[in-house]
Amino acid sequence: MVAMGAASPPRSRDGGFSQRYPLLMGMICAVVFQRQGRLYYADPGSLTPSVGDHVLYPTEDGAEVAEVVWAPQWVSEDVGGLPELAGLAGSVDLDRAEISRKKRAAARVASRKLIREHDHTAEYAVSRVIRRHVKTLESIEDSRLPKGTDWEVLIVDNNSTDTTSAVCQSFLRRNPERYRYLFEKRQGKSFALNAAVENATGEIIAFTDDDVLVGVDWLFALLIALDEYDCVGVAGRIVPVWNSPKPVWFTVDGPHRLMLAINLGPHR
Repeated sequence: MVAMGAASPPRSRDGGFSQRYPLLMGMICAVVFQRQGRLYYADPGSLTPSVGDHVLYPTEDGAEVAEVVWAPQWVSEDVGGLPELAGLAGSVDLDRAEISRKKRAAARVASRKLIREHDHTAEYAVSRVIRRHVKTLESIEDSRLPKGTDWEVLIVDNNSTDTTSAVCQSFLRRNPERYRYLFEKRQGKSFALNAAVENATGEIIAFTDDDVLVGVDWLFALLIALDEYDCVGVAGRIVPVWNSPKPVWFTVDGPHRLMLAINLGPHR
């Protein structure tokens, strides 16, 4: 299994996150980082971009190029917590974004090649599990967090006998400051989770498994929810992705539903 630890941004003097998400203007716009990708809302600030324009959207790794799909417009209520656009993207920014896109694509190809080289004799079930590791880590890698957020990913290898270690090392080489690899020889989920807790450096720890693809705003939504409701724990919505027909016993309605979190309610 894989346990992830996400460290929170520095807390304000009052012990909350409120100062990191100040109340902004009642005007918003929407952008995407790739065609037909997820929408990201933003405060346009002093900018007035049109649909199709490229702008600079602030992320924890710096401003990244995004395309406007919803021009700035006023909304009927105050909007808080939205990142403010850093400016219009120029030719240098567009060239840099294209280079980054090609590097990410090359990294994904390299990871899949590494799996094939180390797992070419494995049974299909094992091969599928390893590919699942890569997809889980890639989904976490795409997380969007406010600039300045300090976070890390702890990967706990629970005494695996496949090529999990090699796959994890490939991610460590790509970003050694982001990832940490832990080996827990005692098999069992509780041992793996405890190993992550004991080694995490952040105030907030978020757990996920190697069969999960997290949303790009998952970590950000956890931070907001923990601050807004002053609680000790939160959980997000679960959307099943079936690779075979849905079991007849599975239901999200009625008295025999499995979990209230599955495919119900808002994201938070």
